[in-house]
Amino acid sequence: MNFLLLLLYDSQNVVLFYDVSDVDDTGRYDLIKGHLQTRAVENVSTIVSVDSIHPYQTAPTAVFGKSGQILKECTRNQPELLIYDFEKTEDDFGETGRRTISDTLFFEGK
Repeated sequence: MNFLLLLLYDSQNVVLFYDVSDVDDTGRYDLIKGHLQTRAVENVSTIVSVDSIHPYQTAPTAVFGKSGQILKECTRNQPELLIYDFEKTEDDFGETGRRTISDTLFFEGK
């Protein structure tokens, strides 16, 4: 059994995502992890992902940077507490470019 709940609140970049599985599916875990990294890059936003380890963890408990880098991640299927000291940073060259292009497409409809 898989269960998925997804809520997007785009104006504040809040994403609630809940997914559990009765089978140990590392492929699904890797797929969701890749999607989270992609969302971080596309939205030029830090992504915080939290998932249950029971019965099987299908999404990472992790922090992804604005360019998709994994800043911190808990071990899959192991009880852990992730503590991350978030510091807001200025956009680098690539992040500025992605944000500018995204805003142009979104706000000007090009």
